[in-house]
Formats: sequence, C-alpha cells, structure tokens
Amino acid sequence: MIRSTFIFLLFFILTSCSSKVQFSDPSCPKISIAKTKINVTDAENIRSCDMAAEAEVAQQCQIAWRLALAHKEPQAMSILNKLAIKYPRMSTIDLMIGQVEEYSGKNDEAVKYFQKSVKNCEFSSLRLFKLANSLMNSNRPKEALVYYNKLIERIPKFAPAHLGVAKALSQMHSNDKARINKELSIVLEIEPDNSEAKTMMAK
Repeated sequence: MIRSTFIFLLFFILTSCSSKVQFSDPSCPKISIAKTKINVTDAENIRSCDMAAEAEVAQQCQIAWRLALAHKEPQAMSILNKLAIKYPRMSTIDLMIGQVEEYSGKNDEAVKYFQKSVKNCEFSSLRLFKLANSLMNSNRPKEALVYYNKLIERIPKFAPAHLGVAKALSQMHSNDKARINKELSIVLEIEPDNSEAKTMMAK
C-alpha cells in the first residue's frame, strides 16, 4: 500500500508542476522571460534539462522514501535538503519532505512543507488533499475544512474529501449534524463499503 501510494504521488507530482524547476546546472541554457523568440536548439536543451532534473528528483526521492520507511529519517532528509538547494523552486521536493515528516510523526513540520508545495503548484488536487489530511493530523480541522471543500469543488465525486469534511466538522464539535450526515451519505453512495463512513454514520 505504501509503495503504491509513493508511485501514485510521483506520477502526479512530476507531471503537474515541472515548469516550476529552477536549475543550478550551468550547462542548462538561461533564458529571460522577456525574450520573445527562443532558438529551437535552446528549447531542446531546456527540455533535456527538464527531463534530467525530473529523473534525478524522482530517483533521489525514491531513495529518500525508502530510507524513511527504514526509519532513517536523518539520511532521508539529508538527500531531500540537498535537492532543495539544487532545485529551490521544484515543489516536488517540498511535497516529498512533507511526506517524510508526516511518516515520521512530525505533523506540524509536514504541514509547513505541504503548504509550500501547494503554494508553488496550486492546481494540484493531490497536494491539496495531502495538506488537508496533514492539517487534520495536526488538530487543525477548521483549516483542513477549507481545503477539503476546495477539493469537492474540483472533484465532486472524490469520496475522501467528503469524508474529510465530515471528520473535520466532527472534530470541531460542529452542531451541523445534517451537513455531517450529508457528507457521509455521499461517501457511501460513491464507496458503499467505506467502513469509516459507516462507523461515523452509526454514531
């Protein structure tokens, strides 16, 4: 399950925000945003650098994640911090640091990195979901609720977001029982065997 989650993360991460990369490799061509024309060779070189950076980050993130799973957080963080210095605007790295911090039980630290990741890639629903869950783990349901609602606006049939809303409202001791039950009903419509929703509905 953990491995499949990592692959799922990597797939969405590396295909959604690669344009945010800032290279420190001197072999990569430097192009000003003000330029109106880009030489074809330069464009090919830039894409080559994009692919090289993505490959390096994917490989190093995988190594870091394996270290984290082996309870070697310092070594994992060392790898990720070096990547962050080399590619300071690649939000993939912030997301992976948050993942490692979360796995290590450092929920407050995880929130900080998930927030950075979302800020640099605001259109990624996966990142919003990770941030919302991390806020819940940090006992910040009111903030989590904002992101779960945003997810529902984007993906109305995303059951985990509806369940997140119900859990956040419950954790806030909300009197809006109708909203909680509505969200749980939606979860069960989408996922009839969702045990968590069933348990909450039965209370």
